[in-house]
Amino acid sequence: MKKVLFGILSIIMLILVACAVNAGVNHEQNAAPASAEENIVENSIAPGNKVDLVLFTGQSNMLGRDKELYETEIPEGKAFWYSYVDEALYPMQNPVGEASLGFSKSSGSSMIPEFCAHYVKQTGRTIVCVLLANGGVPISYFSPEGTAIEGMQRYLNNCQNWLEKNGYAIEHRFYVMLQGESDSADPINEHYAEDMLAFHNALKGFFDYEFGALVLSGGTIGKDEAGVKVINDAKITLAREKEDIIIASSLIPLNFFTDPTWVFDDTLNVHLTKDAIQLVGADVADNVVRYMEDKSDPVKDLQIP
Repeated sequence: MKKVLFGILSIIMLILVACAVNAGVNHEQNAAPASAEENIVENSIAPGNKVDLVLFTGQSNMLGRDKELYETEIPEGKAFWYSYVDEALYPMQNPVGEASLGFSKSSGSSMIPEFCAHYVKQTGRTIVCVLLANGGVPISYFSPEGTAIEGMQRYLNNCQNWLEKNGYAIEHRFYVMLQGESDSADPINEHYAEDMLAFHNALKGFFDYEFGALVLSGGTIGKDEAGVKVINDAKITLAREKEDIIIASSLIPLNFFTDPTWVFDDTLNVHLTKDAIQLVGADVADNVVRYMEDKSDPVKDLQIP
C-alpha cells in the first residue's frame, strides 16, 4: 500500500514540476521584447548624454557593395545606427542599416563605421547614424516632390523624437551624401546643382542640420569620366556658393579611374572596394571635424581633380 501511495505522489510531483517549467517557458516566450531604452543602456549610453545625429545618404557606394566586411575599432558605447523598424539603437558595425520605407540595407562594407571611428577619436562625442540610401538612383530620386523625401522625413522624425523622448540631447546634426554616379552617365545631368540644392533645402525643413557634406563621386570606368567632372564641378560650385555645404572628400575621383585597387571586381566597374571605402570614410570624418572646429574651407584645402 505504501509503495502504491509513494508511486502516486511521485507522479503528482512530476506533473507539478512539468507545469511549473512550462509556465516559465510560456512567460519567457510571451514577455515583451527589451525596450529601446534597455537596448541603449546595455550598450553603455547613459540617459541624458548628448549625441550627434548624422544622416548618410546617396547611392550604392554609400551603402557599400564589397561583401568582404572590414572591422574597425570604435570605443564601446560611442557609435550607433538607429532602426526605424525596432525603434532602437544598434552598435555600429558592418553591414549597416535596414531595408525600410523604400531604402536599402548595406550589403557590404560601407564608409560609416570608419567615419565613426575617426569622428569619435577626434571629438570624443557619441554619434547616432541613420542610413537612407539606394543603389542606382539619380539626384532626382531625392527631389522634394518624390517619395524618398517623404520616407526620409518619417524616418528622421521618428529617430529625433525617440532620442528626445528617451532623454538624449541632440547636439549636432549634419548629413553626408555620396551620390552622382547615375547623373554622370549619358545623358549627363546638366542641372545637377539645381537638383542637389532642391534636396538640400527640402531636407532642412524637417532635419535642422548645420551643414551638408558632399563627397565627390566616381562613375563607370571607361565610360563616364566626362560626366563625373560635370557632376563634381556642380558640387564644388555649390560648396563655394553656400555656407552650409562643404566638400568632404575628393579621394574618389582622384584615385578611382587610375588605381585598380579602388574598384570592386564586378561587371559594373563602379563600386568601391572595402579598402577604398575605408579611406574615404576616414577622409570624410577628418574634413568634417576640421570644418566643425574652425570652419575651414575644405574646398580650398582639398586637392580637386
